[in-house]
Amino acid sequence: MFREHHKIEVMTNESLINKAPKSWSNSDWINYYKAFQKTKTTPVEFARSIWGGYSFTPVYKNGRRKVENFTEAWHMAFDFDNRGGKYISDAKTKELAIEDCKNNIDTFMATGYFEAKIEDVTEKNGRFVVPYQYGTNSAGLKYLMRHNSFAWHVASFAYATPSSLKKHPKSRVVFIFDTPITSAERFQEIYQAIAWRFAEEGSITDKQCSDPLRLYYGSYHSKNAGNWAVISDNEGSTGISMCQMWIDEYKENLPPEPPKQKTRRITPDGDTGRIYLQRFADNIRGAGDGERNYQRTRNAWAAGGYVASGHIDEGEAINVLVAAARSNSSTPDKAEAEIIAGIERGKNQPLHIEVRDVKNSGELL
Repeated sequence: MFREHHKIEVMTNESLINKAPKSWSNSDWINYYKAFQKTKTTPVEFARSIWGGYSFTPVYKNGRRKVENFTEAWHMAFDFDNRGGKYISDAKTKELAIEDCKNNIDTFMATGYFEAKIEDVTEKNGRFVVPYQYGTNSAGLKYLMRHNSFAWHVASFAYATPSSLKKHPKSRVVFIFDTPITSAERFQEIYQAIAWRFAEEGSITDKQCSDPLRLYYGSYHSKNAGNWAVISDNEGSTGISMCQMWIDEYKENLPPEPPKQKTRRITPDGDTGRIYLQRFADNIRGAGDGERNYQRTRNAWAAGGYVASGHIDEGEAINVLVAAARSNSSTPDKAEAEIIAGIERGKNQPLHIEVRDVKNSGELL
């Protein structure tokens, strides 16, 4: 069987069980990194090593875990943790702003866990900005590996991470390839496509996992779920690999880039960003049959671009666009996930509020 006979290679470390303690010194970390060894194993042996609490990462060379030393990856792992964002409140105090946030955020599959620290609350333009997190069942094993889900069809196994709690589930889903990914760029391309598939089902993955040499801790005797599927990046009889089909689908659903025009950059006031954000919300709220998904994706992507350049506040963007999407969807939870994923993607391509370079034009792009 695949799980017992398919041979893969991975860097593993048996010098530590679960997570490293916060008290570790630099010398502790140096010794830990030196203990990584390339191991030839099988999917089930690999899973048992993780459930034994041992760390792992894809294969690298020269003894240093740097992207330029990436050699090959036979696996790809996705982390699912809490959801959150930033909430804009008109409350009079930081304490009341946190309470306002807790009572008004539109959560997805919430478990009851909520966290917002008063020391993280800031003030901007006379309003409080409240960073918050909440636990979601969409990060739990039961939801991720449910019957007929994406992971149920193609993931190899999944497990609860060491800090997972009932009201704050945290999970990791692991995919195994039939042949190794030998390029860091290809790894990231496949990662983005699979993360998008998860987002379509309402589960948002940790974007830091796109690092092709991300280090993962094991999880000693954790809850786990084995499926033992294998995915392929090789062309089969159809002439296209499974991974390439996902990549093509992901790219087809990305909004088109705006046309390039001769422009000059201006520094807008805070109200200008809100005007743009309201336009995006109106586009989403007014979308008709057959164009709702496109409008959600396109406008969330654009909002994310303006978030990245500082023209729009991220918490405000999430609040406004999620409300618009949920009000115009028969599947509001999926619509919310599309907005959040779109904003995250847009943040990778900063946009600037500009005017055409024509005298006295004054027209905003």
